[in-house]
Amino acid sequence: MNTASPAPAAAPTTMEKLISNLLRGGIYVSLSMVVLGALVSVARHPGEFSKHEGMWQIDPAHARFPTTISQTLSGVAGGEGRAIIVLGLMLLILTPVVRVAASAAAFALEKDRTYTIITLIVLTLLLLSFFLGKVEK
Repeated sequence: MNTASPAPAAAPTTMEKLISNLLRGGIYVSLSMVVLGALVSVARHPGEFSKHEGMWQIDPAHARFPTTISQTLSGVAGGEGRAIIVLGLMLLILTPVVRVAASAAAFALEKDRTYTIITLIVLTLLLLSFFLGKVEK
């Protein structure tokens, strides 16, 4: 009869904790921005909402969301709720990209060439997908 217990898991490293906190913080910040943007939209632009089947929804005929980074930033500067929502969503999308970049830096600091190269390839593909992706309108 084998009574040996499994080996305890290794304690997370400082870099693992940093990356975990980065992901968690990114999600909290983006969620907070989306909620703040929704509250600002309701307070400043109540005409953009309509009640449909018992639920409040954004009326697309009246609500125009920014579609570029410059429109988003100028909208945030002007206090537009829709722009704040879009910025929160952009941060949500950016969070895992920053995590991959932080992982590449961590592997480089550990002098692990194989994982550094693999992670940089993944980061390159992520960034290329943003810049070369086509938006259908």
